[in-house]
Amino acid sequence: MRKKWYSMAVVLCLSISLFGCGNQNMVNDLAGKGDSQKTVKSGEAVSKGSDTSAESEEAAEVLEEAASADMVDLTTLNSTMVYSEVYNIMAKPEDYIGKRIKMKGNFSVFEGDKQRYFSCIIQDATACCAQGLEFELKGEHEYPKDYPEENEEITVTGTFDTYDEDGYTYCVIRNAELQS
Repeated sequence: MRKKWYSMAVVLCLSISLFGCGNQNMVNDLAGKGDSQKTVKSGEAVSKGSDTSAESEEAAEVLEEAASADMVDLTTLNSTMVYSEVYNIMAKPEDYIGKRIKMKGNFSVFEGDKQRYFSCIIQDATACCAQGLEFELKGEHEYPKDYPEENEEITVTGTFDTYDEDGYTYCVIRNAELQS
């Protein structure tokens, strides 16, 4: 009985700390309802109104740019945001087709039955879970000569696309440029 009350008290305290001290401007910004909302035009962020919190302004700008810009730069986001955005890409790939993606992670190779698949693997904040995106380099390249070592940190920039293989839809970064 004592353990049950203790658990309930912990949950109550956490709930109060998470919701009781929230910044309404930040909530509005993230929901796209505040007067400090950002509009992205031609790759530039244009501010509408003023904001008292630099943090909420930055969060709104990053989310707006990631959702609406032609370039999704995952290298500027913290590890939790990167993991979340990659999840969004995998869950709704149709929203990202044709967008330029820039990401940083570890190089990985998978030997399939028909071909090799190259990918950039991103760890989450606690390094317990990984997600990655397959990429195809622009031009002619020979493996392993033109590729980095397995697990080497890389940055990949290219155009997001999908393809069907054996009845499944896969995500890929096409015409990719690789930096190691």
